[in-house]
Amino acid sequence: MEKLWPEIPRSEAECLIKAAKYYEEAYQSHPRYADIIHASELMILISDIYLRAGDEAQAMKSLNSVMQNGQKFRAKQQELIRREKEAGKLNMARKAQIDAQSNRINLLMEKAGDMRQVIIKKRIARQEPKAKAVVAKLQERGMDPGDIREKLKELKFEPQLIVKLLGEPKHIKFPSIMFILHIEKTKRFSSFFNRFVRDPLLLVQIL
Repeated sequence: MEKLWPEIPRSEAECLIKAAKYYEEAYQSHPRYADIIHASELMILISDIYLRAGDEAQAMKSLNSVMQNGQKFRAKQQELIRREKEAGKLNMARKAQIDAQSNRINLLMEKAGDMRQVIIKKRIARQEPKAKAVVAKLQERGMDPGDIREKLKELKFEPQLIVKLLGEPKHIKFPSIMFILHIEKTKRFSSFFNRFVRDPLLLVQIL
């Protein structure tokens, strides 16, 4: 067999990766996968194969593709509905057809999202001991929490793990309306003060 097929897989993992590669070739070239639903289903299958082969990076890449293509498709569907509605072509049957496609994509994206979370949780479990040690070491050096957060990002720790260890980044909340009122109040005070300085008569009246 090896003489006829020199690159024959020699383990289960190699067989799985070889199968995933063949599916990826089909994804790129077969006309069936011009349809986003079929393409998304195939990419989820490919990611599952990579997971079984122990290649989380490739699995995540396939799942990210499902999410990104799904988001683009939903945006296109919304634009399609808008155009057909404006043109008077959007009847109930057509709207139901578009909604059915969107709902199917939503389900596939939800499945891909769940699979991504499984991978992320596994990564967090592996990374957490090392991340805790890094945080403790940097805290001993007196490093600011914001700088520690950036250092963990540089070391490629999962964002969810960074939040788990350091909490959400703190942002100063200043509602826009309050900001505008503060500016207006400052302007009014500044205007009065300028008039007070320039108008001696006003000073005499106040005194």
